[in-house]
Amino acid sequence: MFTGYLFGEGYKQLSWHARAFFLGSSFDATRPVLLEQMGAAGCVVLQDVPGNREIVGETAWPVDPLAPIPGYEAAFRALTADPASAEALGRQAQDRVQALYDWDQVTRRYEELFRALQAGARDFSGSP
Repeated sequence: MFTGYLFGEGYKQLSWHARAFFLGSSFDATRPVLLEQMGAAGCVVLQDVPGNREIVGETAWPVDPLAPIPGYEAAFRALTADPASAEALGRQAQDRVQALYDWDQVTRRYEELFRALQAGARDFSGSP
């Protein structure tokens, strides 16, 4: 389904009732939409690039960024044929986003980073 841009109630309803979310971009960055979709417990299908992998860990269906269209097609067919697998990946993603990306965790990691920088640390690994 290609809805175009959705906001507000339409976006919320689609997010919470979709079996899967397909992220088409291979641009490395933490996107709020990716975190939101993980939180909505839909199966996330995305290009396997470092920034995406860092966010989702093993809780998404990765596709080859050099050949994404066949990967998206295979994911669509597999997840349509096996809704239980889509649901399991979605629940894992939801658990991950709740454990690593809630505001208390984000704030704590920023505070740790700033304390380390203030203490003169040259190497800080505050990633989840």
